[in-house]
This record gives sequence, C-alpha cells and structure tokens, in this order.
Amino acid sequence: MKNILLKRFQYYKELAEKILHQIPEEKINWNATEEANNMANLIKDLSQKIESKARIFLTEERKNQKTKRNTGSRTELISKIELLKIWEKGWTILFEDLNQIKENHCDYNFLEEALEQLSLYSFYIGQIVFMGKMILNEDGNIVKMKENLSEINPSEKLKSEESSDIQQNASPICYAKSDEVRDEFRT
Repeated sequence: MKNILLKRFQYYKELAEKILHQIPEEKINWNATEEANNMANLIKDLSQKIESKARIFLTEERKNQKTKRNTGSRTELISKIELLKIWEKGWTILFEDLNQIKENHCDYNFLEEALEQLSLYSFYIGQIVFMGKMILNEDGNIVKMKENLSEINPSEKLKSEESSDIQQNASPICYAKSDEVRDEFRT
C-alpha cells in the first residue's frame, strides 16, 4: 500500500516538474488574467498544503488538523530558484513522512486521508501543467515532454512496475496488474 502511494505521489511531482523546468524565469509570475492565479502562487499554495498535511499521516488526529492559509501577498514576486526550493521542501517532507509509515498503520482512515491528499495534489498539478502549457504556447514554444501527457495512463504505468508490496488481490474490484474484474462485480 505504502509503495503504491509513494509511486503515485512521485508520478504527480514528476509530471509538474517536466513543465516547471521549461518555464522561463520571467514567466513564473505570469497571470492569464487579473483574477487568475499564477504558477508561483499555485506552487506556493500546493507546497504549503503538502507541508501542513504531510505530518498528519503520522498521527491519529488526522481529520482534526487544519491547513494554515498563507498570509503573504498573492502579488509578491518570487524567483524561479526560490520557487523550486519551496516546491522541493514540501515534497521532501511528504516523502520522508510516508517512508516512516509502517504497513500496519495503513488503516481505512489513513487510506481515506491519503486519497484525499492525492486528489488535492493532482488538482493543483493539473492547473500547473495547464498553465505551463499556456505560458510555453504563448511564446510560440511547443511543450516538450518526454511522454505525451495525453498518452500517459497511470494504471498501465503502475502495472508495468514491479513491486513486492502489490498483492494479487490489491483492489476490491480488480486483481492487481490485471484488467480482469472479479466475478462478484461483473454485470
């Protein structure tokens, strides 16, 4: 369970980084409109959420924790180097904390919290990737990704990776590394 979560969080981190490393320094604070977020604010917000939520994985008071909102200026300009340091700090905390978790700690409440965080982070990553494409296309650049984003299938990627922690009956509906649906869920 833990290894699957680690792989999934790593996947989304790398997806955003493919775009982030292509954004020029002068475009990191670019806004599509006055009301829109810019990439720097999305990254700062996501990193702050990751930092505040990561420690929750290790406690029994998971649902009682509140995310602190950034009280800094939303128009504050930040350099790309500073932004990447903020980005790495949040993810480092998350991965360190996930690596400390023992398999017997992966109960229903833990899984629910982990999936909630994964959903939130992927929402932010989607915005970052979309905004990155807008920025790069505005300059006439073609987004150069190692893999075409539309062709990435996370389920297929997980199936192709070997992991001793993936059990044969890892899903309540499907068998691990298989598209075969269990008999009791067939219609």
